[in-house]
Amino acid sequence: MNCAPATSASLQPAIAADDCWLDASRELAQCDQPLIVRGDHGQCGFSRDWRFPLLGEVFSSRWGAFFFLGLPRLDAAHAQEGARDLLLGLRHAGAAVAEFAAVPAHGPVMRTLHDVARRENLPMSVMARWRRAALDATQSVEQWWGADVSRKRRKEWKRLKRKLDETGDVRFETLRRGGDLAPWLNDFLKLEQAGWKGKRGTAIACDRHQTAFVKQALACFHRQGQLRFWRLMRDDALLATMFGFIDGATLWLGKIAYDETEGKYSPGLLLTIEATRDILADPAVSFADSAADPDHPMIDHVWKQRLEMADVLIATRPMRAARWRAIVAAELLRRAARARAKRLYHALRA
Repeated sequence: MNCAPATSASLQPAIAADDCWLDASRELAQCDQPLIVRGDHGQCGFSRDWRFPLLGEVFSSRWGAFFFLGLPRLDAAHAQEGARDLLLGLRHAGAAVAEFAAVPAHGPVMRTLHDVARRENLPMSVMARWRRAALDATQSVEQWWGADVSRKRRKEWKRLKRKLDETGDVRFETLRRGGDLAPWLNDFLKLEQAGWKGKRGTAIACDRHQTAFVKQALACFHRQGQLRFWRLMRDDALLATMFGFIDGATLWLGKIAYDETEGKYSPGLLLTIEATRDILADPAVSFADSAADPDHPMIDHVWKQRLEMADVLIATRPMRAARWRAIVAAELLRRAARARAKRLYHALRA
C-alpha cells in the first residue's frame, strides 16, 4: 500500500477520512488509535473488532469516541480502484469483513461499494438504516423559517429569545477564518465539562488524549478554512457554543455545549437557530448534516430534511454463502443484544 494520501477530487465529501482527522488520531490513547489505510486512490480509518472470533475479524470505520461518519474518501476519477485498495489493505491486515458504519445510504460511495462487491464477488449486506436531521442549505433563510419551522414553534422560539434579551446584552458571534481558535475551543471544553457530560465523565476534557485529538484536528481544519465555530453570549458570559466542519459543499455539525443553569431560555436551541441562519447565508455550503442521533429532540424540529444513513458489511475476499449468512446472523444478534442492554441502561438511570 502507498502511504501517500490521495490528492485528487473526492467522490463524496468525507470529513472523517480527511488528513486532518486521521493524522490527529495519533493523539489518542494507543488502544483507541485506528488503523489508517491509505491507497493511491482512497483512505479511511478503521478499528479492529473481534466480534466474530470464529467467523473472521471485522475492521470497522467506526472508531474513536467522537464518531459521526464512517465514509471513506475515494478519488472521483478512480473510485472503484480506491475501494478495492481499501479492502485489499484490510485483507492484508487480517480482516475478513469490513464494516462501513454511518455512511449515507444513497450516494456515489455506496454505489461504488455495491459495484465493487458485485464485480469482485464479495458478499455485502446492509445491517441497519436510520435517518437523521439535515438541512438543504441552498434555500434562503426566509424559505427555511417559513416552510420548515411551524408557526407554533416560531412563536415559541421568538418568545424565548425575547425573554433572554431582557436579561442582558445577548449577541451571536462566529469565529472567522484567521481568528484565534484557542480561546473559543478552550471555552467550549470548559462549558461542556461543566454540564452533565462532565458529571458522567464523557466530556472531551475528561480525557487528555481525546482533548489533544480534538485540539489538533480542529486547528488543522481551521488553518484550511474548513472549521465553523459559533457562540451565544450574554454580556461577557458564554451561554452556548458549537462547532462544525466543511468538506466540499457539505457541512457537518460537530458538538454543542451550553450553560445548563440557563436552561429555561434554551440557549442551545437559540444558538442552533442562529447558526442555521449563518449556514444558509454561506455560499460555500449547499447541504448540512446534523450528525445527530435519529429522532433528536432538538435538531429534528429545526432542520426538517432527513438524510438516510446505513451500516454496511462487506467481505474482503470471496467466501461461501453459508459463512456469510452466519456472519450476518451473528451481527443481527449482536445488535439486538446491544439494543436491549441500552434500553435496560436507560430504564435503570430513569
